[in-house]
Amino acid sequence: MKEIRIDEIKDEWFRKRFNYLECCLSPENLYCDGEVSEAYAMASYNRIMNEWHELEMKLGCKVVA
Repeated sequence: MKEIRIDEIKDEWFRKRFNYLECCLSPENLYCDGEVSEAYAMASYNRIMNEWHELEMKLGCKVVA
């Protein structure tokens, strides 16, 4: 599968969604500045990555930040 960077995505909706998901993956956001448990953060991470992989399948390429 071909690799592209987020800023190379031509479709605006996909580009914005990947940018949003990338922001969600920051430690500050995953852990809500230390307010949530490790289990909650990992569940959030898994949910975000599942969506990321689904979007990659629809786009037909691997997206890297």
